[in-house]
Amino acid sequence: MKENPAVLFGNSFLSYLLVFAIFVVVAAVAVVIGITIAKKLEQKKKNAQLEEGGEESSDTPIEIA
Repeated sequence: MKENPAVLFGNSFLSYLLVFAIFVVVAAVAVVIGITIAKKLEQKKKNAQLEEGGEESSDTPIEIA
């Protein structure tokens, strides 16, 4: 029994479509993880700068005019 060419094409197309969908989902997860890591690193830098700034300002005397 011969397979219908339209059915064969449909099966191939859906197979490639599924692979493409999985690729898009994996790429989206990677982007979300990257953005999250970048935000955490930026927050750590800001916290470190605030701590350094806070320590420096506590060593210097406050001038009252």
